Amino acid sequence: MENEKYNNVYDVCIIGGGPAGLACLSSIQEPYSLDLLTDNQIIRASAWIQRNPQSKHKKVCVIDPNPDWFHQWEHNFQTLDISFLRSPTVAHCSYFDRNALLAYAVSKGREDELLETGCSSVKSLRGTIMPQVGLWKLPSSKLFLDFSRNLATTLAHDYIQGKAIDIRLVVNNSVLTVDNSSNIYRIILENQTDVYASAVIVAAGMPGKPIIPESLLKNYYTNGNNLAKQRVYEWKELDNILPMFEKTKNGILVIGGGLTAVQAGQKIARHIERTSKGSKVVLCSRRPMVERHFDIPVKWFDEREAKLLQADFYHESEDLRLEKLKSARGGGSIPPLYMNLNRQMEQSGHLQTVVGDVQINDTDEDGSLIVSISSKKKTTIMKFDAIVLACGVKPDCLSNPFVQNIHNQWPIKIKDGYPCLSEDLQWTEGIYFVGGLASLSVGPDGGNLMGIARAAETVAIALDSKSWLRHQESSVLKNPYDILLEESDLSSCSEDDED
Repeated sequence: MENEKYNNVYDVCIIGGGPAGLACLSSIQEPYSLDLLTDNQIIRASAWIQRNPQSKHKKVCVIDPNPDWFHQWEHNFQTLDISFLRSPTVAHCSYFDRNALLAYAVSKGREDELLETGCSSVKSLRGTIMPQVGLWKLPSSKLFLDFSRNLATTLAHDYIQGKAIDIRLVVNNSVLTVDNSSNIYRIILENQTDVYASAVIVAAGMPGKPIIPESLLKNYYTNGNNLAKQRVYEWKELDNILPMFEKTKNGILVIGGGLTAVQAGQKIARHIERTSKGSKVVLCSRRPMVERHFDIPVKWFDEREAKLLQADFYHESEDLRLEKLKSARGGGSIPPLYMNLNRQMEQSGHLQTVVGDVQINDTDEDGSLIVSISSKKKTTIMKFDAIVLACGVKPDCLSNPFVQNIHNQWPIKIKDGYPCLSEDLQWTEGIYFVGGLASLSVGPDGGNLMGIARAAETVAIALDSKSWLRHQESSVLKNPYDILLEESDLSSCSEDDED
């Protein structure tokens, strides 16, 4: 950075203060990874950093509408009462060490917040990431949050609370220069302040419109049934609508076949168990629920295979990649932890799981919804006081106004809501995407912690953040046996190379 006197000029601007943003920050600012170097290389890298403590850090800012890191992530997890992550302890945002989250738990005496789920005994998972040291255990949400926020404090950056609304390319500016480049980006915030950076990383969640079943749309939207509209909610409204369910007589219908629907149904069931004796939650999905530890194939967790899988994935046709994204997730799945809770709640009579299509037929005198649930075998008529939708989101990157503004200036192909990025995850030169938005280039785990970490590393390499490791002066990646060669040997080697 040549113009340190300009406080709003950065090497890199990261948009998003969640897991994807933190993974990018870590990949850029951590000088090297313990997992990618030999023991001798780690010693040389450490010695170099001690001699040159500030020489390799980039000036980075992180922009997010919320006041602190992981604010929205924490809110979503609290909304659904999620106690443990679905991803194992090896999946986190630290580029430096894959054991970092486990080490944090041990150092804080919080090993009891690592949940054993039986993954280490699953044959297909053996040999991938050292199950014997606990990396397959699931961290508690609080442990993961504390670890992540602590990690953020160790990485040099400016956190800017604000909403990025537009971006412009500043060409041939002789005053604002970043890394010897005369072309930089101007990021415009909602409060009309500006930030300048030579590279921008969009690390936001996947935007899109909530999916509403077609069978429900017929009555919900086209028949003008205002009362029905007042009784149908999105799962994100749970905190506001739970008090309304305290005196429910007819129960609540939750629609969706994935983990979010199950978590929402279980939270509502626990709530009305305390307040509305005899009422229950009905959880309805279009197909039988699938029980799996993870929502992507296990091979994507194997670091020996994941990068090759990503490269192979990227070089498939866009249509085939889309098909693989859909088939890998299989329309959603439920880990054993939550399936077991479902079974317990069904046995106690507080929750019922059904399969079928839902349609609102009418409203009763008391305002409750008269609903039909139709499967291949039968149609059942039931009454509910409310419906909660948890059917997922249809990807649509352009529904994010900031992304739409990028597309207006540098249009690229959009495939079923996903941007068709370059192999190094660039939209255009200097603008990168990480997270769910990059799934069509990263793979089916693009929005998960493992895929996010891999994508962040891809971007950091593209930004040349690790080039110092290859420099002769650092000697980190130098052959440690060069010292054993005679001068004549070195000469003969160079002569051979010229031939």
